[in-house]
Amino acid sequence: MYSLYSTSHENPVSDNIYRREFHKLNLSFKKPKVDTCHTCDLFKIKLNIATDETKKSALETERDAHLLAVDMVYNEKKFDKNTAVTDKKIKCLSFDLQQCLPTPALQSSVAFYKR
Repeated sequence: MYSLYSTSHENPVSDNIYRREFHKLNLSFKKPKVDTCHTCDLFKIKLNIATDETKKSALETERDAHLLAVDMVYNEKKFDKNTAVTDKKIKCLSFDLQQCLPTPALQSSVAFYKR
């Protein structure tokens, strides 16, 4: 990032000063702690705008069912992975499609539930 800054400014400050000031602003780059799927993001948005309590409770029930299904899939993946390691006769391929991005891309990735 410093190299981009130094090429775009006529008289750039030194790398040390740049780093010091950057840290003073308390900025950092990191991956999100929790990634959410498109369905989870949709539930988050719908729950935030829901005003009717019965609709809100129905959405929460739907969300909980979705999270239960997600947990079952992850448990199945873990089982397949362990089976592939312990039983050399069985060959297993398992894919985690967590990096598939929904369209349009939602930037939330906000965890609204605890596993």
